Amino acid sequence: MSTDVSSASAGGYRLPNRKGLLMLYLPNVALLFLVAIAALSPKITVASLTRDMAATAKVHPLTGVVSSAGILLWCATAAICLFSSNLLRQRGAHRAAGFLLWSGLMTAGLLIDDFFMFHEYLARVHLGLNEKVVFLGYFCITAVYLLQHRRLILEADYRLLVTALVLFAGSMTLDLLNGGGYWNLAEDGCKLLGIASWFGYHAGRAKQWLALAPDA
Repeated sequence: MSTDVSSASAGGYRLPNRKGLLMLYLPNVALLFLVAIAALSPKITVASLTRDMAATAKVHPLTGVVSSAGILLWCATAAICLFSSNLLRQRGAHRAAGFLLWSGLMTAGLLIDDFFMFHEYLARVHLGLNEKVVFLGYFCITAVYLLQHRRLILEADYRLLVTALVLFAGSMTLDLLNGGGYWNLAEDGCKLLGIASWFGYHAGRAKQWLALAPDA
């Protein structure tokens, strides 16, 4: 007779330990603390840092929907890679775990760039870095990532990964050309399809490795 998994494991769940709870709440409490400090400035209001961006800017909720979809895909990819990396390391699959850790950290960095407009605004205005310098940095990191894990990548179908990299290159090229109108659609469309390809590749490989790796 089969046993329902949820029923069988219901009594096994426990509240995270002190370290786990600290990791859960500390970053969020720190963020709220920083918001409170920033709001001491007469130029910054609490609402501007806590409310939804569309409500603050008084624009339609669908404003930037393509960018938002891309950010959600970045976030999903980073979460899958980092979570799977931890599980695979526990199961002894260290090569796959290392690859997914690299992938998750890279994806998290790109997520932060996209969400906070790092290469478009923060790097240029606050750090004095040209957009081309930031793109060159991303190119170097990606090259190291590919070279470091080339054998693992070549062991399986990598067409989605190549598709993602080609679309990212196209998006960056269009960004540097700085066109308007449908150029923006082409630029952001390439980026969105590239992120979708990046997600599909890494989610697929994580699923494959988790299925093959024996339970701890």
